[in-house]
Amino acid sequence: MKISRTAFSSVIAAIVVAAGLSTPAYATFNVAQAPLYLKVAVPPLNMLVLGKDHKNYYEAYNDASDLNGDGELDVGYKPDEIDYYGYFNSRVCYSWNSGSNMFTPSSAASGTNGKRCSGMWSGDFLNYLTTGRLDALRKVLYGGYRNVDTDSETVLQGAFFPQDAHSWGKEYQSIARDGYNIADYAPLGAPGEGRYHLFAVTTVTDNSAPLFRVHSSTPFRVWNWVSKEGPVANRKCLNEDGATVDCNAANIYGGYATGPLGSFAYSNLTYRSWQLDTDWGPSDATALANVANSRAQLDAIFAANAVAARQCGAATYPAAAPTGVPLDRINQGSFEYPAGSGNWHTNAFVVTNGACSSDFFITEYSGFFTPSRSGNWAVKVTTDNSAYLEIVDTTDNSVVKLVQRYRQSTNDGDAAIRDQTDTNVPLIAGRVYSVTYRTQAWRWRGGVQKVQ
Repeated sequence: MKISRTAFSSVIAAIVVAAGLSTPAYATFNVAQAPLYLKVAVPPLNMLVLGKDHKNYYEAYNDASDLNGDGELDVGYKPDEIDYYGYFNSRVCYSWNSGSNMFTPSSAASGTNGKRCSGMWSGDFLNYLTTGRLDALRKVLYGGYRNVDTDSETVLQGAFFPQDAHSWGKEYQSIARDGYNIADYAPLGAPGEGRYHLFAVTTVTDNSAPLFRVHSSTPFRVWNWVSKEGPVANRKCLNEDGATVDCNAANIYGGYATGPLGSFAYSNLTYRSWQLDTDWGPSDATALANVANSRAQLDAIFAANAVAARQCGAATYPAAAPTGVPLDRINQGSFEYPAGSGNWHTNAFVVTNGACSSDFFITEYSGFFTPSRSGNWAVKVTTDNSAYLEIVDTTDNSVVKLVQRYRQSTNDGDAAIRDQTDTNVPLIAGRVYSVTYRTQAWRWRGGVQKVQ
């Protein structure tokens, strides 16, 4: 044991000595000063790891992010500051093709920012409204999901977004609040006072394209429409009491026309009536001879009698007429006054002016309105009397539509005759139109006055 230890120690000593007495030759080389995988000459390998949770199915622009890196949250649409990425070309205007159920490019956008579209949808605005996170990712990786991809046609389709908290919505109120004119980026005019345009993206059935929904000029806020128990972005909204109600019931003004996505509010709408001479003869036939049977005759009656001395009263929107009828619509039916008396009237101002009656009087509604969307609208005039409705485009004072009806006999007040409907009323969103409705009543039976 001892000898073995001594021999081993001697060997070690010999090796150490030999190392100290002899210096072997070796080649010089440079040691890398950076990790080898960062060497510029070697192309890097990139591995993409995708998240698999539900957050890929949220909106790309959530109004709670700093998109342009200026240190401020970008809330709302900012067309002059940000180019919104998505399936649509930000410099192109799009139209909705109802036949193929898709947006199709129509023309180049205009304006100082190259994104404005008159009477059409701006591609940049559509990107802001409709792009989901998965849509943006798909476009980055391979140009987007192609629902159709042939030599002659390519159709991109958005991702599936369940009709629950994954669906999203946006809203627009005014230039003052939102900083842009909606008419420059969508075929929509300004919503009525205290109202909003709502936009939402959702999918209602499995394996189908998502829907882009528009709820125009509604008193509801966007959270009343999409931040509720599913299904969201449908025909139901939450009211102030948290109850589920029909969105459309509160969206329609009941005014001169109702479009497919709601109506509009009148502005500066004035309602006035004037008393005519009641000594028109002892019989209906004699009285009828004094009733206008043309526009020229009706205008002549107004020229002679629509004077201060004969005026029964006047009311202006948004106030109500004395009978409680709101002047956000042209609608004056018969009412009993005093209540329970059995006396029925159609002249609203008999309540406040005892010198007036519901026999032989003339009425005029006049004001302005701005439609919420472009297209052919329908107008229906219901009256027992002689009346006409005139709509004028204030940009060039051209008459857009004239609907008229003149009483010809004592028994032509049935619905089939008194209803005058025109379904071809071309209106442009955002444009201001004037409306004038004049009517002449004879006897109290001329009671129905409605434009819808």
